[in-house]
Amino acid sequence: MKRFLNYINGEWTEPSTGAFIPVINPASGTVLGEVAQSGKDDVNKAVEAAKNAQKSWRLIPAPQRAEYLFEVGRLLKEKKKKNWRRSLRLKWEK
Repeated sequence: MKRFLNYINGEWTEPSTGAFIPVINPASGTVLGEVAQSGKDDVNKAVEAAKNAQKSWRLIPAPQRAEYLFEVGRLLKEKKKKNWRRSLRLKWEK
């Protein structure tokens, strides 16, 4: 089963709570994976990392930042399509 950790300051980290929440497919009731149940410490670390990253991010010209964000959007759409196709394939294989 796949476990999704926190991504804080460029690293995948276990939640400070040590707990995970199951992600359940509502149609079948099957557990697809687990996501980190983050706590206050995780949130504080993420906020601090974001504040630190913003110091250098703001020095990048706006058009270049926009290019990065559009590329992230493109990659997310691509991943969404792949996951959609995979879920259709799994439905037909049943």
